[in-house]
Amino acid sequence: MKRALLNYINHRLEQTTSEPMEQLVYISAKLSIIASPVAWGVKRMDSEDMLYLNKKGAERLLTNHGGKNDYLYPLYKNVKMAFD
Repeated sequence: MKRALLNYINHRLEQTTSEPMEQLVYISAKLSIIASPVAWGVKRMDSEDMLYLNKKGAERLLTNHGGKNDYLYPLYKNVKMAFD
């Protein structure tokens, strides 16, 4: 299934008729499949965000102290690429 999704995304990215925003969506989708987060954040509506190096710790905070509007989000390392 993962391979089929990646093939579909790659096919859509190779099409020159795609709109830039559409390509951005497919790039984000591809990164979410092939990349793994380097950290996890917990967005707490009543205080500052909390950062964790593993998902289990972030989930534990949400389970024990999370509110109904709090949520978990992944943090990915950015790669800067120079095009000459």
